[in-house]
Amino acid sequence: MNPADGPLGERSARELWCDDDPAPVHLEAAGWQLDLVGGQLEELARGGRAVLRAVRLVVRDRDWGTVPADVQRLSVEHRHDGLDVTVRARARGRDVDVSWEVRARVDRDGVRVSGEARALAPSWCNRVGLVLLHHADLAGTDLLVHHPGGTRTTTRFPRGIAPHQPARDVAGLEWPAPAGRVRADLSGDVFEVEDQRNWTDASYKTYSTPLERPFPVHLERGSTVHQELVLRVLDAAPGGADVPAPARTATAAGPVDVDLAPSTAPHPEVGTGASTAPQPPGRDGGPAPLPPWAGTLPVLVELDLDGPGWRRALEEARREAADAGLDVRFVTGDARTLPEAVAALRGLPVHRAAAFDSTTHLSTTDLWRALVEELRRAGLDVPALAGTRAHFTELNRGHHLLPPEAGAWTFSTTPQMHERGRAQVLESLAVQRLVAEQAVRLAGGRPVHVGPVTLAPRFNAVATTPRVPGAHGDLSSGYGAEHVPGATDPRQRSRGFAAWLVASAAALGVPGVRSLSFAETRGPRGLGTAEGEPFPAAAAVGHLAALAGRPRWEARGALPAGTAVLAAGPADGPGGDCTVLAANTTGGAVHLRLRAPGGFGAGRLRSAHDAGGAPGGPSATPPGDTLLLPLAPGAVLVWTGPLPGPTR
Repeated sequence: MNPADGPLGERSARELWCDDDPAPVHLEAAGWQLDLVGGQLEELARGGRAVLRAVRLVVRDRDWGTVPADVQRLSVEHRHDGLDVTVRARARGRDVDVSWEVRARVDRDGVRVSGEARALAPSWCNRVGLVLLHHADLAGTDLLVHHPGGTRTTTRFPRGIAPHQPARDVAGLEWPAPAGRVRADLSGDVFEVEDQRNWTDASYKTYSTPLERPFPVHLERGSTVHQELVLRVLDAAPGGADVPAPARTATAAGPVDVDLAPSTAPHPEVGTGASTAPQPPGRDGGPAPLPPWAGTLPVLVELDLDGPGWRRALEEARREAADAGLDVRFVTGDARTLPEAVAALRGLPVHRAAAFDSTTHLSTTDLWRALVEELRRAGLDVPALAGTRAHFTELNRGHHLLPPEAGAWTFSTTPQMHERGRAQVLESLAVQRLVAEQAVRLAGGRPVHVGPVTLAPRFNAVATTPRVPGAHGDLSSGYGAEHVPGATDPRQRSRGFAAWLVASAAALGVPGVRSLSFAETRGPRGLGTAEGEPFPAAAAVGHLAALAGRPRWEARGALPAGTAVLAAGPADGPGGDCTVLAANTTGGAVHLRLRAPGGFGAGRLRSAHDAGGAPGGPSATPPGDTLLLPLAPGAVLVWTGPLPGPTR
């Protein structure tokens, strides 16, 4: 095992994830602790207890994209009674050129943050200003809202994921945090609070410029935005405790006990998305050979009926799926495009179909009913899903707009709607479970299909720029996500992402979820290269797919954040082998001690990929009351063997 124990160094973590995320710089002064990460203030605490998840200055472009900031100056000055942090940066993007400066002064009275942004050229922005992130574990706690006129209202951080803003017209907030009662006073604009768990962010967000105001806003050259935050702990909690380590550095000191309990719910079907990458030609000028994993996984394909390339996309998806089946999602601005598209499905192994409005991204009632009618006319006995091709947000806000007679729902998800850091990707896992559970509750007994699940956004669901349909009738330059800025993440080819996929399947695959679709078949957003060289993700998804339909064993216990265990009973009834799949997405080694009714029979433990798995390669495990799983950072381990206890 490499390494056997302890957290990874930052260099090793970057190699595990194939990224260049900046290492956090830890600062302490006047009883306060915080991390400085790439010019952002993270994990603010007092006396070792959490106060605030983060304070940032953000610039959002006209399509709500976060404009990357080039940090030009960063300084930390220690004083006898505290410290000062200054960050100067420049955010440049399409129609945006804004410089900004954040100054943070830390002393025993609190943390004062001022942010000033200046347009260096005419810029179109939807938001410029300070953002506060509150920890997601505040769910259900009291929130006192101070309004600009001096009035106050009392509410709570929502326990269930709130579809709309739980607090508006905000000039200040008070809430109980682990460090004590916290007060945040804000000036320079009117603020409001939203529940970012809708997008699988592990936070609530307080931001400026209410959404009810028109956007985008044109900033003339030289115009400025100035905002301030004063953060104080009014009543400090007695004693002190360490701030829990975020998932990216979690380390378990000793074995963590996990109990496996049989259940009647089956594991969901697991498939992949159709490749949207340019397809390399084969040696004879025909289609390129398919990778070895193609044809073993169901394939979800999105067909843009407003452009001419959908037929070729369907043909290639059919080739990638072979007999494993297709999940076909039509995207259109006109229901009159459906007859030709549905007719093209005759003779294909279609498992299910859906149609989404190209503007709202929802299955409107009229569009869904038109799809159902065309499926009937074509003689296709195929379930028609309703839902959204976008984030859970749209399902949470618009489920009442779906056709009531629809028998199944769907939504997609990505961890990188608001930011692209590794920590964001890791912290999304716990929220994915909340999202899936709420979707199942909203569906009211209907099965839920989750996908595509992608590492980076495959399209911009909130863009104000008019959509441009696919312009090519062939796949020589790719389609869909291939032409979306930021849709490709180099982490796709990493061992960390393979472990993340297993943890994501454990989070999203709650009872009531019928299928999951991850990534693409091949290409830079896929399970391997376009030429067929596998990424570690290919093996991970293959092992997940092998669990489909098998009886689920629930993993119960305080699993460290960023780790996951999936267990399945025998595929062919009692007497066969069970399977345990375990993953560690974090930068620290974790040792799990599994327990099951009747213990474990003699089995075999191996790594799902070549590196970072079980020490010494595949190994036999003796029978016993427990099963020890040593998970190195980024490891995915597979155990197969009998469970002598109940295997219903």
